Amino acid sequence: MTKIIIASGTEHKVAFIDISQNGAIETSYMTFSDDEFVNTAPHGRYRQVEWVIGTDFVWINDSSLEETFVINMMTEELVTVISGLGSSRMLAVQNYDRARQYNEQKQLIDESMKQFLGSDGSGASAIYSGSSEDENGTDAVLVIALVLGAVSLVVGAANLSLIAKMRKEINKPMNVGDDDDKSTVSGLNSVN
Repeated sequence: MTKIIIASGTEHKVAFIDISQNGAIETSYMTFSDDEFVNTAPHGRYRQVEWVIGTDFVWINDSSLEETFVINMMTEELVTVISGLGSSRMLAVQNYDRARQYNEQKQLIDESMKQFLGSDGSGASAIYSGSSEDENGTDAVLVIALVLGAVSLVVGAANLSLIAKMRKEINKPMNVGDDDDKSTVSGLNSVN
């Protein structure tokens, strides 16, 4: 979708001009403030419209009121008003290093998937059709899944026994002081 956003200098309105359709231009308007418009500038207010790169949001400043309006240009709705921000100039910044890193990661993932699945997709069809059986008739993926499941069960059981042993040690009465002293501490749950 391709839109042109124009903020009025004589009203609290913004125009959205959609030029994405072949030859057809659609225009819609939105009032972004219900406050009374008072013009103090000789040629109307000077407003700046700034698109926040990579998002659906535009920021429109109003230096006379020290407000900045954040508008979703796709839904044509006011998202928020930032008050007390006297701004005469705005600037949107894109982190090109982050975009480059994202594209590199995406490229590596795509290459890995192509290698795993094969360039003609034969790897994917082999996995899903069950044709990866070896000469004994056992499915390699099934064997790996069973082994991982068994290891998970053993680790889970070991954790449970360790937790039970720790609880016994915590709740076990301990002698405090010398042998003549008969006071005991019975764990964290009781107070003497």
